[in-house]
Amino acid sequence: MTLAQWKKSKWGLPGSSGRYCEDDCHCILVPVEMIPELPTIGDRVKLRGDDNTDVPKVVDLHPRELSLKELMDKWNEKYGKLPPEIYDMPVESIEAYLRELMKKKG
Repeated sequence: MTLAQWKKSKWGLPGSSGRYCEDDCHCILVPVEMIPELPTIGDRVKLRGDDNTDVPKVVDLHPRELSLKELMDKWNEKYGKLPPEIYDMPVESIEAYLRELMKKKG
């Protein structure tokens, strides 16, 4: 299909809200003329939750990650967008950093 046809289709463009995976979409659209150069492009790969795969169905978050998620959700509700600098920080530092900022913001 053309890009416009994909957009109008029941599947939508990769990453669009029309797809069941929405923001978690890993699909890519490849021009038909590229297929000869990419002979395995149509091969199905195992996905999360597929039978006979090592990819687990659910990702378990350990308690520290859960508390970080709760803190990030709380930040989003109270202050809006997360500070961009946290994306360059090690995961272990983010929770303490956000808690300190929240104290300063009152």
